[in-house]
Amino acid sequence: MLYHLSTFKGAKLVSQKKRKLGEKRRQVVKVEANNLLKPGFVNEERYTTWLANVMLVKKASGKLPMCIDHTTLNKAYFEDSYHLPNIDRLVDGVVGHNILSFLGAYSGYNQILVVEDDKMKSALIIEDANNYYEVIPFSLKIVEVMYQRLIHRVFDGKKCKGI
Repeated sequence: MLYHLSTFKGAKLVSQKKRKLGEKRRQVVKVEANNLLKPGFVNEERYTTWLANVMLVKKASGKLPMCIDHTTLNKAYFEDSYHLPNIDRLVDGVVGHNILSFLGAYSGYNQILVVEDDKMKSALIIEDANNYYEVIPFSLKIVEVMYQRLIHRVFDGKKCKGI
C-alpha cells in the first residue's frame, strides 16, 4: 500500500535548523540512524523540501530513543477522519471463536510505503547527512489512522467480527 502525505495547498515548506547534540547523544543518533538505513526505511538525500530535527527523549528506563520533530509537517497536512474502532467492540467480536490470533504489528507502520513525490516531506537531519523516509514514519500524528485503514483493507470480507 502506498500513502500520500497530503499537505494543504500553499503549505509553507519548513527546513528546521540543525540542533546541537552532545557527544553521547550524537552517538545514539548515529546508531539509531543506521538502524533505519540497514533495512531501507530511510535513504540519503542532498536536496530536501522539508527538513526535521532528531531528538532524544529520555525514558524512565534510562534509554534514549530517537524521535523526529515532524511538528511542522503534522500542522501542514489534512486530518484523516477515519475513525478508530472501539476496543470493547473488538474484544466482544472474538467471543465464541475457538482460536484467537494476534497480529505481530510491532513494525507494521514500516510496511506502508510513501508515494515517491511525498518522500522528501519526511526528511530528517542526522549528523552527517539528510535522510528521508521510504515508509511512513512513526512521528506523524495520523500514523495510527493510516495503519488501521490498512488493517481494515487487509481483513475486509474475512470472518473477523471484531475488526
